[in-house]
Amino acid sequence: MKKNDLGILTGGQSLDIGTSNRHFISAYVTDTRLMGVLAVYAHWHLDNSGESENVVWGDLHQFFYIDCEESGIETYQEVRETDQEKIDSIEQILIGGLGATKVDLDEAQLRQLMCHWHRFNLLHGTPLPEKEDHYRFLFSEDDRVDEKNSLKLMEHICPLVRTDYQLMNYFLMRCFGRDLEGAAFLCQEGAGVTIDIYDNYEKATFCRNVIDDKAALADGSREYLCESIVESGGNYDRVVSQITVKDLKVRELICRSISHISQTEAALIMKKSEFVTLYDVLLSEDEIENNIDEFTVSFHTTMAEYENGRLFLSYRPNNDHVNRRIFQLNEDVRGMLFLTDQGQLLVAAYNEGDVIALENGLRNNVLAPYLTMSGRYEFKTPVIYEFMHSDIDYFQDFLRLLQGGN
Repeated sequence: MKKNDLGILTGGQSLDIGTSNRHFISAYVTDTRLMGVLAVYAHWHLDNSGESENVVWGDLHQFFYIDCEESGIETYQEVRETDQEKIDSIEQILIGGLGATKVDLDEAQLRQLMCHWHRFNLLHGTPLPEKEDHYRFLFSEDDRVDEKNSLKLMEHICPLVRTDYQLMNYFLMRCFGRDLEGAAFLCQEGAGVTIDIYDNYEKATFCRNVIDDKAALADGSREYLCESIVESGGNYDRVVSQITVKDLKVRELICRSISHISQTEAALIMKKSEFVTLYDVLLSEDEIENNIDEFTVSFHTTMAEYENGRLFLSYRPNNDHVNRRIFQLNEDVRGMLFLTDQGQLLVAAYNEGDVIALENGLRNNVLAPYLTMSGRYEFKTPVIYEFMHSDIDYFQDFLRLLQGGN
């Protein structure tokens, strides 16, 4: 055989990623930077042309999950072939609960983004995920910070802030998360905002925020008071902040007060009703398994297993809950679908409109012909999680126990 008689062989999984020719195909990042997390996807074509008479080629699909507050680049997964089912599955796991829009990246933007978070891991001493040799090529040896390009990249990947409510909820979320870069992005240039004022909080959760308009100032800016519930290490604080805003940028942040509150008081403040619809599933266990993927695909769900069933959290397709005067963290969840091992399906949400929307979705679902509604309930405090952690098989038995029955 002559050297120029090349044959193309499939078998790209055998290619060494570090030494192969890599050709950029596409990439995206989720627009969730201001929520404190990012999911990144990159698609490459690999080949060994020029090294062998037999050219071997293949695809590389990379997925990264980035925690912008603590861990930096936290997880890495890859698919070494174009298996769309595997790709879709990983994508759903990573971004299904983010309420995200995908923002396209070119190769330069992808590399800049990954270099930025590589620096974060190095500065904070957090380990990179396994298989570093499979993605190390994304990091530049000349890994210098370019402030101008960093700002352009932030503007490219972050959602457009449209209201003062959205601005302040994002801003306080970033401050309590000790994400100074994210907080600074939301501030007016040169204003000297004290973005590190809440740096004493570690691994804090911004649970709730209520915004009240305080005053309009002569220069066109507005002052607001924000009352936030913040959890850290199992302890809860009520934090009152004064924020001055102009032209959808933060000009000033002042801490007015911090008071400790009990878990009981925090629960009362954040208390919600729960609406539950109960169905009987008229299918065998095997028949349910055969249809489970098609059942969940239309609900934007993530799945978790419990002792007596599987929980599917249905997320909203966006983060519009941030754009409210009263923000509550868990409002990114539209509802829950809990499929018990005993053939019951519980559909639950924190408001009646959401549970009706989930019911309507079920009417067009693959399981619709096999579902029989057996009850609708409204509870003043949520009960589904308590049922999931119980050892009770049937929801009606659980309700009788709650009511003091046998």
